[in-house]
Amino acid sequence: SNTLLKNADSALNLAKKQGKNCYIFFTQEMQTVVAERLEIENRMRIAIIENQFTLVYQPKVDLYTKKPVGVEALIRWKHPERGLISPDVFIPISEETGMILA
Repeated sequence: SNTLLKNADSALNLAKKQGKNCYIFFTQEMQTVVAERLEIENRMRIAIIENQFTLVYQPKVDLYTKKPVGVEALIRWKHPERGLISPDVFIPISEETGMILA
């Protein structure tokens, strides 16, 4: 019964994200996505403690004058086993969970 409720909850959450007047049937792929997301979230908590995140500064250049006009600060995650983890993997999760502040 616990598995059934968790699976139904996963489908419900995805249906809510899709908008009104829709329904979603649970699939094994949904469970895989949820498990991967949870793993990333847990690894991020460890990464914050172990200072695995670094800032990289990227210059902004005026295309006409070719002179620098500023910089962007970009965050990178250097995982000790998986190497660089793409920001499009961890930033949405960090925003959803509130870890972006840490």
